[in-house]
Amino acid sequence: MREQLNHLAFDCYTHFLKAVDYLNQYADLMDEQGNQPLKWWFEVNCSLNLAYTSINRENKREISTRQLCLFDS
Repeated sequence: MREQLNHLAFDCYTHFLKAVDYLNQYADLMDEQGNQPLKWWFEVNCSLNLAYTSINRENKREISTRQLCLFDS
């Protein structure tokens, strides 16, 4: 059970980073097009920063020690 939770923490972190990357790409695209950031963007950005800090604080060992699998079952 503990191993499964460690994998889940790592996978959650991986998907979280992908989501943040996509949102940053979207914000960059809007900026390049000369659009102002949407009203909710700063709140989302703050929330993402808090989530990132919390995930790292609570699951640092699980995230940093998990080895990437070549083939996921």
